[in-house]
Amino acid sequence: MTIREHRLAAVAAAILAALCLIVYWQSVGFGYINIDDERYTTINPIISGGLTLKGIGAAFSSFYEAYWIPATWLSYMADISVSGMSPSAFHRTNAILHTVNVLLLFGFLRAATGSTWKSFFAAAFFGLHPLRAESVAWITERKDVLCGFFLLLSLIAYLQYAKNPGKSWLAASVLLFAAANASKPAVVLLPAALLALDFWPLERSGATGTRKLLLEKAPFAAVSIVFSIVTVMGQRGAFVAQKSGLGALAGGIATASSSYWIYLHKTFWPVDLVMEAGREVDSRALALGAASLVALCVLSWALWRFKERSGEFFAGWCWYLPMLLPVSGVASIGLMSVADRFTYFPHIFLLPALVFGLWSLYGGLGWRAAPAVAFAAALLAVLTALSYRQVSRWKDSITLFGYMEKVSGRENVLALHSLGVAYENAGLPEEAYRRLAAVNAMAPDYPWNSFSLGLAALKTGRHAEAARAFEYAALRNPDYPQAQISLEEALRKSGRLAEAAQRAIWNIRRWPGEFGAMAAIAGYGGEFGASMTAAEGFFRQGKYAPAIQHFRDATALDPSSARAWEGLARSCEAGGQSAQALRAREMLQRLSGG
Repeated sequence: MTIREHRLAAVAAAILAALCLIVYWQSVGFGYINIDDERYTTINPIISGGLTLKGIGAAFSSFYEAYWIPATWLSYMADISVSGMSPSAFHRTNAILHTVNVLLLFGFLRAATGSTWKSFFAAAFFGLHPLRAESVAWITERKDVLCGFFLLLSLIAYLQYAKNPGKSWLAASVLLFAAANASKPAVVLLPAALLALDFWPLERSGATGTRKLLLEKAPFAAVSIVFSIVTVMGQRGAFVAQKSGLGALAGGIATASSSYWIYLHKTFWPVDLVMEAGREVDSRALALGAASLVALCVLSWALWRFKERSGEFFAGWCWYLPMLLPVSGVASIGLMSVADRFTYFPHIFLLPALVFGLWSLYGGLGWRAAPAVAFAAALLAVLTALSYRQVSRWKDSITLFGYMEKVSGRENVLALHSLGVAYENAGLPEEAYRRLAAVNAMAPDYPWNSFSLGLAALKTGRHAEAARAFEYAALRNPDYPQAQISLEEALRKSGRLAEAAQRAIWNIRRWPGEFGAMAAIAGYGGEFGASMTAAEGFFRQGKYAPAIQHFRDATALDPSSARAWEGLARSCEAGGQSAQALRAREMLQRLSGG
């Protein structure tokens, strides 16, 4: 390769880096987003101390947020050790990692094809596509950019192995593939996708026997199996509850088939990009999924049929199919069914294949190159502008979810809930209440919405509604102390003192060291005061059984309290427990000296 070619490559790489930093460096001034960011960073016990032996050990030995991703935790630890818990540090690393990924993709394509400018545009379209904004500007998605970093290094090592077969390059590729999965286990189907690279641009399918191509994927497959097992172990609690049997299978296939077309549409028309929560698979969705599956099969057959003429398209499609499958919705995990970040790995080779394939078709027509280059440059300018605007929407939760609310016409429950929480955190409870109440009307079982709605209702003086919301939240999350503690406050403020006192007693017994539980019980004068408040309140309501129980608790806490023994006697008499009433009267007589 000549000095001129090296200089050309250096200029192309510098332009790529500059464009990426222009678009993504703005995120360094952004804050946390209220979906997962703080759980991954500020309140994550694994990384809170920075790079320490204890933290490193925990990263490799623990599941956290249903993931085993030690490489990602280590990268967060490094940020903390250098810059503390500042969101700017996390954003900065994300932007740098993605920029490096774009340069690695450029280097891989240039080494594999020998073309500098086609590789430049292919890497640029990947790196500056608006669908990248979510992966780069969201701190939580360090998983994507770090996994992409190791994945691309793995592909570069695989390229070297293809050019100079040797165990060392193959071993390096496998180890880097393992590191990618230790960052995010979303690329476990790489062994199948590598066959697409063998077809193009490596062109090994004809020169290397099929048996050898399959055998050399065995170590990759072994890594995939291990990480798949580990992922299933960690994600057992995160799988969305769904029907079993043929219905679940049909629903998963329908969702996955539709997802392929959804992301292709977003690829070619990247506007109004929003995350979407999962939806029920009804008969209409099943019909659409069936049609999508048929269309996928037809397109796959057509690309295979004409693979000798359009090998780039066929290879890109064969990469896209397996790399999207784990996040296509074939198995329902988490809250989101559609999200831009799910295209990060499928696009790594799909977009380059489209660039090279279209250039081959254009070149075959014998037309001049200049118009095509001008069109590519104009398209890149448009994508860069769209990406810059899309990244800017991740400035903070109110900006992001306000945009999503506007785009979805207030029908996106994920956006409405997150925006409601953002307004709540910003001290705007009325704005929060409007969004959270809308979510409750559309999706009453949406996770944690009832708790957030209760908080907003409480702050806006809707005490009875707050109590109902907290009751539902406490029922759904009985082990979450804040739901139970907030329920006591809402019951008390709505005038249901007996139930509030009863809840305060239950809370302090369940969580004796919880500050909120201790503060609430202190408001009643301790557990004895709460027992008396509950007992006397239930007695006035004619609910004698709970009144008797709480008066008994009060007498146990303070056997010298005449008021408690008097209340117990009266409750037992009203409740038809004459023998117990008599014993209470006898105790009352002893206390009075009679």
